[in-house]
Amino acid sequence: MPLIPCPECLQEISDQATSCPRCGFPRTPKEKLAMIWDFEDADYIYVNCPNCGKNSKIKKNIATKTNYGYSLFGDGSCTCGLVFDIITKPADISKVVVYQPSRRSTAGILALFLGGIGIHHFYLGRPLAGFSNIFFCWTFIPAILAFVTAIQYFSMTDDAFNQKVDMSHPNFGRI
Repeated sequence: MPLIPCPECLQEISDQATSCPRCGFPRTPKEKLAMIWDFEDADYIYVNCPNCGKNSKIKKNIATKTNYGYSLFGDGSCTCGLVFDIITKPADISKVVVYQPSRRSTAGILALFLGGIGIHHFYLGRPLAGFSNIFFCWTFIPAILAFVTAIQYFSMTDDAFNQKVDMSHPNFGRI
């Protein structure tokens, strides 16, 4: 049961106390929040308080490792009054996967079925190539090239396709 300062008289009181025994200041115990795990070494776990942002260290011998971080034997508290009994790992942004529909599959299907008139070029933001396919469609050369392009699109990975057509570039699709 950690001690925290009373907001009124600054005497140390229990974090579970409903009022200060000295001045009678009413206090409601704060909701337990989790401390944010920062890093660790052989003896300590370094944490950040989500309430005040203060960095602290906690001895490893008073905590057990869990799937989500650490669980303390008892409660801990920050100088700001935050009471905690768990330490969670921060969300790893680098592992977040954002779903994006595959433009590669759509471009491949368009090239396979409508590539003779260059629809896949319009889809990929290359109108000049699309118009040239329309202009030369009577020769069937654009249809043959579109068939080869469809096979290429279906055989490459999404990453390789994205590099080839460079979706973030203002002139999207220029190769």
